[in-house]
Amino acid sequence: MRRHVLFWLVLLALCSLALPAVIPASEALARIQREITQLQALFGEEHAGLLVNRANAAFDHIVAGSGLLDGMRRLHVSEARSHALPGNAISNLSAATNRYLASAATQLYGAFVRLFIMLAWLPYVLLFLAAAVVHGLVRRRIKLDSFGLISPVAYAASSHAIIGLTFLPLLYLIAPLQLPPLFVPIWTLAAGAPVIGLLANIQRLR
Repeated sequence: MRRHVLFWLVLLALCSLALPAVIPASEALARIQREITQLQALFGEEHAGLLVNRANAAFDHIVAGSGLLDGMRRLHVSEARSHALPGNAISNLSAATNRYLASAATQLYGAFVRLFIMLAWLPYVLLFLAAAVVHGLVRRRIKLDSFGLISPVAYAASSHAIIGLTFLPLLYLIAPLQLPPLFVPIWTLAAGAPVIGLLANIQRLR
């Protein structure tokens, strides 16, 4: 299980660092705009605009307010400075650095937009998962009272599935692909079965 968690942590770290190097800022911004359009179609322009405004405010307060955005701007190499540096290799490196920083800032903003989409679904997610927890505990109680089979295999499989599903929303925040706003309820439905399986197959405590 520790290896499973470590795998997801390493994957998230690698994706966070590598994606800005391969996804241009313009492409990331276009993907964000398409997702906002989908959000407007699903929630309506007023509610979608409210979510985007909250994401903008959070981004300004946390990223810009903390000085992170200013720090990234200071790392930006201007065209005049780039031409003043000797050698084409250094100039090309400066241009690559600028593209990386622009893409990283854009994708960070996209993560804030997706975070607030997730928060919009949160009340419904919590209600569904609470129902899944109750259902799993009731099934376990029935198994204990009727001497039903409590499967260690089902318990292990469910626990590994839950670890993957737990990290999936974090991967959703930084995924470079266009994903629909319905990702969150789909993820919730997928998480219900492992939660029930895990709780229904907890071994008897002695």
